[in-house]
Amino acid sequence: MNLKEPFSRLGKFLSIEIWRVTENEVTKGKIRSYNALRTLILTGRGFARDGLGMKASGLTYITLLAIVPTLALIFAIARGFGFQQIIEDLLVNNISAQSDALVIAFDYVQSYLEYASGGVFIGIGIIILMFSVMNLFISIESTFNEIWQVEKSRSLGRQFVNFLAFAVIIPVVLIVTSGLSVFISARVSSIPIIDLFSPVVSVIMKVTPYVVNCLLFSILYLIIPNTKVKVGSAFIAGTLSGLLFQLFQLLYINGQMYLTAYNKVYGGFAAIPFLLIWLQISYIIFLFGGELAFASQNNKNYDFETDVKKVTRRYRDFLSIVILSLIVKRFQNEEPPLTAQEIASQNQIPLRLASRLIIGMLDAKIITAGATANEKIITYLPAFDTNKMTVGMVLERMETLGSENFKVDRKEKFNNIWNVITGIKQTEINAGKDILIKNL
Repeated sequence: MNLKEPFSRLGKFLSIEIWRVTENEVTKGKIRSYNALRTLILTGRGFARDGLGMKASGLTYITLLAIVPTLALIFAIARGFGFQQIIEDLLVNNISAQSDALVIAFDYVQSYLEYASGGVFIGIGIIILMFSVMNLFISIESTFNEIWQVEKSRSLGRQFVNFLAFAVIIPVVLIVTSGLSVFISARVSSIPIIDLFSPVVSVIMKVTPYVVNCLLFSILYLIIPNTKVKVGSAFIAGTLSGLLFQLFQLLYINGQMYLTAYNKVYGGFAAIPFLLIWLQISYIIFLFGGELAFASQNNKNYDFETDVKKVTRRYRDFLSIVILSLIVKRFQNEEPPLTAQEIASQNQIPLRLASRLIIGMLDAKIITAGATANEKIITYLPAFDTNKMTVGMVLERMETLGSENFKVDRKEKFNNIWNVITGIKQTEINAGKDILIKNL
């Protein structure tokens, strides 16, 4: 038996066949397994395609610049409520892998706040602080928008409001979480028969950091991208990322004892390279989860992926007219317009192909996009009078969409070829000039 044959079959299955399997062809258990495998493949592919390793490096650098201003802002709010020390203790306990670096950062933050309270820190200082922190928030959102293939970011005003909300809410959440843990511990210890359940309580206390991390990551994946993220997709990614982050914390702490040589080389500066490594890997886990959330939610978009890449020109025209016919008829019948997802699922068209054709018709101004109240669910309507929308007109607009401004000599040297091609295309267009889309 040829040893290459099993690997060849596996490669073909993972690259082609798994993307052709539909829900009606296999059992529910098998389709779930296939979807999970497809999600992992898409996550790995997307991580490499989007260059998230390099983006993690960029965010690490930006975070290093923003860490002191960010902590200063949080501590300034915490100081106003009288719980700055509680915040410091919580950060040291929850990010124990960076306790040394946090202590150094707290000293800088204290100096930062002293300048502010002394009146020295005004004007340009406030602008630098706000810019440093805002730049971090904007960079993270921009990276997630790239992962989710969202072209439009939130407005600067909306980003600023979100930033202020985070700055106020994070200290409150930390305090509530800490207070809840203390309350539970106190109440549990006061129960007479608690000794019987002490192993269970011990397990719960050990599991709590994992649960908190999973919930925190899930919430971030849900709200950071400027698009509608399903709770299930955010929760799947948040759970895996939260577990990975907590395990990384444990490995990092246990591994530091083997890196004592760095303390001898760098002395007091040893915390800096350790901090950079920790930030880099933490961001890799964070961005991996974002890619996983996208892949989980958009799994079905990649049905028949290989075939979609190779679809013929004739079939593209056919499906474009099919989609346009559905849009026009719903408009004529005064029915609610459809989303790309609804158009694809109702007619067994691969969603990615349907989306690509819809974008082409939007660019050709054949259809127009309408938004629901929350502006995140896009539906589609005819862009002009359906009584004038013929097959010929649609084909002509799609055929002439794009640029022809190149230096190939079509007027003299290749004039005969140009005339033949344009003549054939014009014949096709003329054949459909009297066929209204609404009558198909």
